[in-house]
Amino acid sequence: IHKCSCSYNEQYLQTYTGHTGPVYKVKWSPFVQDCFLTCGADWTIRLWHSDITKPVLTFNSSTKSVNDICWSNVCATVFGAVSDNRIEIWDLRTTNLDPVIISSVSDPETRLSTFLFSEGSSTLLVGDSSGHVTVYQLRNISEPSTTHIQTLRDIVLPIPSQSMQLSTTSITSSPPDR
Repeated sequence: IHKCSCSYNEQYLQTYTGHTGPVYKVKWSPFVQDCFLTCGADWTIRLWHSDITKPVLTFNSSTKSVNDICWSNVCATVFGAVSDNRIEIWDLRTTNLDPVIISSVSDPETRLSTFLFSEGSSTLLVGDSSGHVTVYQLRNISEPSTTHIQTLRDIVLPIPSQSMQLSTTSITSSPPDR
C-alpha cells in the first residue's frame, strides 16, 4: 500500500507492508483521522496507524479472501467485513482475536461482495454476487462515546518512546600561564 503525494505524482510518501496478496479495500476511520483498515486476498483485515509502516493489529478472518470492510458510523471501535460466504462484526473493546458476530450465508452459490454501515445508525447493508442487497439491524451496539474514540486511539497510536536527552557540560579553558 502506498501513501502518495498530491503535489508529486511520481513519489510515494510512505509504503505500508503487511498483506501477502492483493489488497481489496482501504477505509479510514471516521473517528480517528490517522487510523485505517485494509482487507485482502490473504484472509486478513489489518489495522494501521498512518505513521507506522507495519500493521498495528492483524485480524484473521475465515479461510476466504476478505472482500470488503467498513467502519461503524456509530461506535469508533466497531467495524464489519464480508468474505465470500460470511459477515463479520468486530468490536475492539471486546476482543481483537475473533469477531463478536458471525453470520454465514446459506446459499453456496452466493458470494458476498460489499458491506456498508448506514449513516448514523446501526443498520448495515450487504451486497452479493446475485445483485441482491440485504439489510441487517445490529442490536445492542453502544452509543457514540468519547471513551470509544480514546480506546481506538490507545490501540493504534504508537507508545511514545522515552526521549533521549543529551546533557551538556560547559568546559572553559583559560590560556596557560606564562
